[in-house]
Amino acid sequence: MTRLIFNILVVILIFGCSNKTSRVSLNKNKPQTSTDAFGDRWCITGDFNGDGQQETLQESFVSSIDGKEINKKYNADYDSMVSLTIKQKPICRLLSNKIKPLTINKNNWQIFGLAYLKNEGDLDGNGTDEVGLIIDWADWSNVNYYHVFT
Repeated sequence: MTRLIFNILVVILIFGCSNKTSRVSLNKNKPQTSTDAFGDRWCITGDFNGDGQQETLQESFVSSIDGKEINKKYNADYDSMVSLTIKQKPICRLLSNKIKPLTINKNNWQIFGLAYLKNEGDLDGNGTDEVGLIIDWADWSNVNYYHVFT
């Protein structure tokens, strides 16, 4: 009986951890300094427009001042990280070459990007995969919401 339970747990761990979510490092050629921690960007695949083909959604975290990718974190105390981020007026989007961009934060600059991104599959039966995400707000709260988009 113990062996059966052990085998079931192993199967759950092997197949339950399979996920299409990944993080993409955009800082391969960017030197790190004492005040910058560029951070990875989330990336998922799925059929988000219902055409039967896989699309890729990539997190973009850019400054609205110059349109360039910016740090998601800084090697500084938390108050300074929040201040440095807000000064950049960041825009967090999900980009794809097949569907229009999804802007995560509309005129709210107090964001560190995404904390989590996942393809939820076709939850509502409309033929398109839904996207689940958690926003990493640049604030002093640990309370967050899980948002689902179709």
